Amino acid sequence: MSRKSKEIITITREELNSVIAQAVAQALAQGKPVKKATGNVQPKAEMVEFTNAKGETKLVSKAQAAHWDAWRNNGSGKTLDEVKAEFESKKASYKPSKALKDAIKRDRASITRKIAKEQYGFVGTKKDLQELKDSICK
Repeated sequence: MSRKSKEIITITREELNSVIAQAVAQALAQGKPVKKATGNVQPKAEMVEFTNAKGETKLVSKAQAAHWDAWRNNGSGKTLDEVKAEFESKKASYKPSKALKDAIKRDRASITRKIAKEQYGFVGTKKDLQELKDSICK
């Protein structure tokens, strides 16, 4: 095995800068052209300031601010107390339909609150539905 001799190369700053400039120019010449954007580029949404319930101000899009406002206002402008009172009055005046009672008798397990509400017009909580099932299926 032989040892390779190491040569020390001395280079000035100007020579180094010229070598770097040549390498950069060559790399730019070989680079691929940048493609122009096609029609599927979405424009940036206009940002607006939104103050949340905690009092923090955030920059969000107009659509997001509108959505948050609608969610915060319950979509109807009613307060939580008004919504609860309305639900309680509906719940107090609700009488289960014969179709709901028959469905519970046929297959108690398949009648969930969601199904009871959508298909049979049930008004109440899960606990209320459970009590109704217990009273029907003694």
